[in-house]
Amino acid sequence: MENINDNNDNKEKGIEVTDYKQPNEDKNAVELQSNIKPMAHKNKIIIIIFIALLLVAITVLINPVVINPVAVNPVDVVTPEAVVNSKTPTPVDDMILIPAGDFIMGSTDTEIDMAFAMCKEGEYPSGCSRANYELEYPSHTVFVDDYLIDKREVTNRDFNLFLILKNYRVSSSLDSPYEYENADNLPVSMITFKEAVDYCTWFNKRLPTEAEWEKAARGTNGIMWPWGSTWYPNKSNHGKSGETGKEHLDDSDGYLTSAPVDATPEDISPYGIINMSGNVVEFVSGVFKPYKENDKYNILEAGPNTILMKGGSYKEDKFNSRTTTRWNEVPNYFRSPVAGFRCAKDK
Repeated sequence: MENINDNNDNKEKGIEVTDYKQPNEDKNAVELQSNIKPMAHKNKIIIIIFIALLLVAITVLINPVVINPVAVNPVDVVTPEAVVNSKTPTPVDDMILIPAGDFIMGSTDTEIDMAFAMCKEGEYPSGCSRANYELEYPSHTVFVDDYLIDKREVTNRDFNLFLILKNYRVSSSLDSPYEYENADNLPVSMITFKEAVDYCTWFNKRLPTEAEWEKAARGTNGIMWPWGSTWYPNKSNHGKSGETGKEHLDDSDGYLTSAPVDATPEDISPYGIINMSGNVVEFVSGVFKPYKENDKYNILEAGPNTILMKGGSYKEDKFNSRTTTRWNEVPNYFRSPVAGFRCAKDK
């Protein structure tokens, strides 16, 4: 109050009076002006960052980044079309056309004698029975329409993609008894007949029939092994006797157990199909029973639920690695480290 009165008195006396200012007012004004430029610079940086992020978002929308599905949570992709239309990895599809026509299926009496003799000369002769080979009798001509069949066995990689993309659950572990049998390019094993059917169905395929499998393996001339009727041990990934235990396995072909599906290119059929003599036996569709006109096989039919398998494996010797070899098992319970499959489909 004293300052205001003093100012009024001075004005009345003609003395120049300046307006009163707070002590820090000039200082604040200077600081405010000095802060304007840094704030403007920060705003420019924020705008530039925002524009850059916007451009990145637009780029991702136009060209989405594809993540390997093995590394992410399973998704419910139930058809191969949905997978193909996306950029998700898909199983290898390298099918070969088998042209329509007749071929020779089964074994003659002479060929059955040969197989039985080879078994008796093998590591486990006491386990040999001629009746086991008589289920291949008789040799007969079969007509098969055009069809396609996988060049190679289904691999661990392919089956694992099926499990993830289909969100499929198997009823037990896929691990095999041998520590190095789970590499991507080895044939999948330890799967059931139903799981093999489900895989092929998901990929718009099916299991081959026994006749389709055998024709793809031996061609039209009735050869004993895919490459011919003379046995060459280095051509096929085979074993010694079919018995359990590593002492019964054979690495003369370079592999003690299963081999990568493209590792034995000389185990090749007249149509170019690989591994139909060894590596793993393979599921085929149909019911196990003797062929028509078989008057030699006197073992009772195993039943309507008994499945068929064809070919040899890394456990079996030459006598059980022939193109005519037949196996049977109960489908609901059978899993084996020597059993795998390949798919087929109509042309």
